[in-house]
Parts: sequence; structure tokens; C-alpha cells
Amino acid sequence: MAWPIADGSGGGGAPSPPFFVYLRDEDGAFSADNSDYALIPTFRVELYESEPDLDLESRLADAIRAAYGPCRIDEGWVDSEHCRLVSYTFSFTPRNE
Repeated sequence: MAWPIADGSGGGGAPSPPFFVYLRDEDGAFSADNSDYALIPTFRVELYESEPDLDLESRLADAIRAAYGPCRIDEGWVDSEHCRLVSYTFSFTPRNE
């Protein structure tokens, strides 16, 4: 969960914003009657921006909602990177077409 350290030759280090990463956040279980009926993985997409881009944020949220359903959106600031972080958290559940 870290970029390789920049070595001064242009290699390593995080790309310039905007960019996003995605990761598996946690697994939730749907349980009843002392049994797990389904494991539901939760994923997080993190968008890093040097300044707010509301159109990009909206398009990313729309794409996630269209593919996976509702998502929770949180915003913050990353002091060490001097950039804005918008995270989109959603459960991966197959959608019946």
C-alpha cells in the first residue's frame, strides 16, 4: 500500500494527481442461523486530486454505482502528499441482469 520510493531518475514515487487506486477493504458476511450464507467483499476506490474536479468525481461515482450499486463517498486531505483524497466504498455483489 505504498509507491516505490522515488530514486531521482524519474522512477518510483506516486504519479501526479489526478489518479486513483483501488483495493479490497474488508469482507462482510451475511449470516443467519449460525451459518454464513454469503461473504460480501467490500472495495474502496481512492481518487487523489491536487484540486477538486467535480466532473471527474461525479463520473467515477456514477460508474461505480452503475456497476456495483450504492457507494459511500468520503473526502479528506493527505498532508504528506499535499493532495485531496475522495474515497468511494462499495460492496461487491453480483447484479442480476
